[in-house]
Amino acid sequence: MAGITPYGAGATLSAITGRSSFPALGLTFVGLLSSISGAQGTLAFSEPPASSGYGRAPIVPSSWGAPVANASPPYSTISNNVAIAFNASSGAWGTVQGWALFDGSGSAANMLWWDWLGGFPWLPFYAASGAGTAPGVFDVAAHGYSNGDQAVLTAEFGGSLPTSVSNLAVPLTVAGATADTFNLGVITSSSGSGMVRKVVTQTVNTGIVVTLNAGAIVLQL
Repeated sequence: MAGITPYGAGATLSAITGRSSFPALGLTFVGLLSSISGAQGTLAFSEPPASSGYGRAPIVPSSWGAPVANASPPYSTISNNVAIAFNASSGAWGTVQGWALFDGSGSAANMLWWDWLGGFPWLPFYAASGAGTAPGVFDVAAHGYSNGDQAVLTAEFGGSLPTSVSNLAVPLTVAGATADTFNLGVITSSSGSGMVRKVVTQTVNTGIVVTLNAGAIVLQL
């Protein structure tokens, strides 16, 4: 599931317990993720090609708003208060699925946090089996999804994804939507449960300036 990475969590725990100081960050950089797979501890990702003008964008401390305290989890939220723009693409970047924060601009930098594009919440689901011949039907009360929307699934923090003939970890297309149910076009042979989230991907062709608007980069603990 998206959020703080194992590196970021380990550094935070070591700092608040006094085992070590939190690594000096200086500037942080936001990158764009063109592919995302695996669980949080085994995350695999790729970024658009540098040969097409892509590079991570620096974020100065003043680009962040003050943390906002919440009465219930997540207890604190912080987000960017200015738009973050990338260099114009000099070639196709393909489809962008998410963003990530890094402690540097190069390939040796550590990822601190990541998330899918689109500010939509994770919702619990139960999926009835399609018996190996039909798409599994997802039951999510008042989900608000429409046919053609894209969604991702996780069982990282509980549940077990339905058995399917394809990869359920990548953005899938919503179909058959009713007020409380939908399917993702994937034939399933078992029931399952977990969390589902709507995402918005962006196709970047030549000459496009990708901009993450104010409030698009949200960190919550």
